[in-house]
Amino acid sequence: MCLEVAYEALVVKNITELDKKKQVSIDELCDLMNGECDKGTKMFAIDHLHYFEFNNSKERLDIEIKNVMHKLNEIARTRNVAIFLIAHYRNNTN
Repeated sequence: MCLEVAYEALVVKNITELDKKKQVSIDELCDLMNGECDKGTKMFAIDHLHYFEFNNSKERLDIEIKNVMHKLNEIARTRNVAIFLIAHYRNNTN
């Protein structure tokens, strides 16, 4: 019952999907999110966070992810929006 109600509520909403044929940097994502906030978007769902381009390939992946979380948290706090992150990580650290 709850899924049906959620589906009916969401089916009429606009959903913006990124181009799946190219990688996007986190800065590009943040710019897109800020633009969407200006249009009234209140919720973002970001899947496959590990596919985004990271700024500094020499940095440890966990530090890169921490920096991304800070950027996304800044948008969430300043723009008063919800951000759901879905990531599928393996342990890449030595």
